[in-house]
Amino acid sequence: MTMARQRPSLVLPSLSGIPTSYTHTTGADSALAAANSISKLGLGSIELWKRHNGNLSLFIKSSINQWLAELGSSELNNIVTIDFAIVDELQGLELKKKGDLFILLETSDGCGFLCIGALLEQLENAHAGLGRAFYIVLLSTMNGWLDVYDQNNAVYFFDRWQESIEMDLDVESGQTFVQYCADNEINFPNVEEAQPHFVRDVNFRKEATRIHLSVDLLKKHRSGKFANFIEPVLAMKEIRYLKRVPANLDIDYAWDDNCPLPN
Repeated sequence: MTMARQRPSLVLPSLSGIPTSYTHTTGADSALAAANSISKLGLGSIELWKRHNGNLSLFIKSSINQWLAELGSSELNNIVTIDFAIVDELQGLELKKKGDLFILLETSDGCGFLCIGALLEQLENAHAGLGRAFYIVLLSTMNGWLDVYDQNNAVYFFDRWQESIEMDLDVESGQTFVQYCADNEINFPNVEEAQPHFVRDVNFRKEATRIHLSVDLLKKHRSGKFANFIEPVLAMKEIRYLKRVPANLDIDYAWDDNCPLPN
C-alpha cells in the first residue's frame, strides 16, 4: 500500500503580525488635521502616538495634557475648571475656510481676576509709557476673547444701577441715594484711586485706532528685563480672533444679570 502526502486545500496564515485592536474616529479628517497642527506646534511625540496605537482622539488629548502639565497646570487643580473642545463648526460663524478648526474654552467658575498693578508700575518705572502700553494691549487682546470687566464697565454699570435705585427712592421723605446706600450697608471702594495714575484715562475705543503705537513700544522691549511678560502678550495679539467686543448698548439690558458690583 502506497501512502501519498496530501496537500491541504486551505492554509491559515499566521496572526502574530495582525493588530489586535482597531480605531475608528468619527470626523477623522478634522481629527487628523488637529493632530497634524499639534505636531507642527511641537506638541505630542512618537511615543504618545505608539502608546495610543494611532488613536487620534487619545493622541490629541494626551498631547495637550502633556503641554499643559509642562506649563504648570497642576497648580490650578481644585482652583479652576476649564472645559476644552476642538470643533469644526462654530455657532454664529457663517463664513469659514474648509478645514478650519476652532478651540473652545469654557470655565464653570464664571469669572476671574488678574492682578497686574505692581507689574504695570514696574514697567512704567522702567520706561515711560511702557506700563500703559502693556495695559492697553493686554486688555484689548483679552477683550477679543472674553468680556473684560474693567474700570470703564464698572462706571457704566454703576451709573445704570444708580439710576434704577433712584427710581424707587422715597422722594417724599427726602431719601437720597447716599442715604439708601448707608441704610443698606452698601459701600463703594474708590476703584479709580486704586488704579495706577497712568491708566486711569484709558479709553479702549479710542486706543483701538492707534493700538499699533502700544504694540510697537512693547516690541522695542520684548528682549529686555520684562520679556517673560511682554512676549506672551505680543503672541496673543498676533492671534486672529473672531469675537466682536460688545458695545455698552449691546449689553444695556444685561447689566443687572449677575454683574459684579461693590457691596
